[in-house]
Amino acid sequence: MLPMSDIPSRFQTEGGNGNIERGSHSPQDTPHNQEDFLKLLECTSACLQLDMMKYRNASSMTFKRRQVFAIQAIGDKTNLLATKFDGIRITCIEIRSAVVPTDWGDRFHWVRVFELLMKLKEMCLEQEHATKALQKEQVGLVIINKDDQVKQMCYPRLNLL
Repeated sequence: MLPMSDIPSRFQTEGGNGNIERGSHSPQDTPHNQEDFLKLLECTSACLQLDMMKYRNASSMTFKRRQVFAIQAIGDKTNLLATKFDGIRITCIEIRSAVVPTDWGDRFHWVRVFELLMKLKEMCLEQEHATKALQKEQVGLVIINKDDQVKQMCYPRLNLL
């Protein structure tokens, strides 16, 4: 079970205002949807930056395992996104996407929705292990080379303009 205090810093959501149209499983790439994605990228990147400050004395190798998740819902499509910092750049990738069925004929699409949810659970469990490792390193329970600490990493600025 995830500690409740850790969930908001690892998980963001955004819902687009796309209308669900029967039989339409490809939400349009509208400027509003692009803005929503950029907002998610900005929020998840800020969470990673806060974690960098929180775990300054931890290993940069351990921190590179850190990810922040986001779910973007546009119309009847749901996307699971993961944002991480590899020491050089911020990357945000789509892990899974699923069409949420709106009628009986599309009921088999629920399989993809449940796959998305199970993948999110699996990734959250992985992050729980990464968090525990970062906490141990931060307080000195695990010896870290000073040259390998998070505070030696340079976090890039996110320019969205």
